[in-house]
Amino acid sequence: EPAAAGTVSDKDAVGKKKELCKLLAKLRGLDDFGVKVLTEERLTKINAILGALGGEPGAGNQGELETGLALISTSSQFAQVLTRYQKAKKLPPVEPLLIDKGITTAQLNYAQAGVQLAESRVQYAQDYEAATQLEVLLLARAKAEIAALKPPPAAETKCGEKLTVFCASVSDLMDQKKLAKEAGGGGESANRRVYRALALVSESYSVARDRQVEAALRMIDTEYRVGLSRSEASLASWDALLSVPVNQLKEYHLGGTKVSDVATLAVQAVQALAAVGIAVRIP
Repeated sequence: EPAAAGTVSDKDAVGKKKELCKLLAKLRGLDDFGVKVLTEERLTKINAILGALGGEPGAGNQGELETGLALISTSSQFAQVLTRYQKAKKLPPVEPLLIDKGITTAQLNYAQAGVQLAESRVQYAQDYEAATQLEVLLLARAKAEIAALKPPPAAETKCGEKLTVFCASVSDLMDQKKLAKEAGGGGESANRRVYRALALVSESYSVARDRQVEAALRMIDTEYRVGLSRSEASLASWDALLSVPVNQLKEYHLGGTKVSDVATLAVQAVQALAAVGIAVRIP
């Protein structure tokens, strides 16, 4: 049977929903960056629908409601909300929306933390790379200082009575007078070049290598923080899943609900839980 004018057929609705799901899947493929965008939009739409249920002025725009319902209908617990609204102008119940809002908020917080940690990891990786480049530069400069001295003797050459650069002890190298005649290239004494080479080698360890270690430890710390953020988001999701029906029962009790009605309210609470699904998953 053809759809009436101005309405959307079930076939068209299913087709558009499939397209939306494909787009959302691509967005989720961007990891925390995509989840952040998705959960921000989902949270905005849920708040708009809750506003319409609460009778807020300007919150009942049909086009905006249908857009919001289309987005939340991509999850199994709200699969039919858009169709029901288009056919009977029936909005979803409040309790499942409140639970979904809490879970979505937890997922958003997790994604935001993930984005920040990803940006931090990039910065720490850049710091590690810069420290490595500095270490290589310092060692290359130290090598150049040594290369400017006289060519080293053959490996089997024995040191004679005459003091040379390659037969000198560290104390001899630090003494400006002992090797004053052993000039290096560029008109500088061998002592100065050796001293500078040793200083460059020392700096490559005391500065560049320390920066590498610090950057590596910071990257390890971000992995720990990812796990901590995941745990916090899971706890927040379970809190949202359980607190809504519990708070509802509490409000009914404070409002003077009879004991005979508690069983009915308990069933409604369980139905609210079933509507969003017991399993809470943080991406």
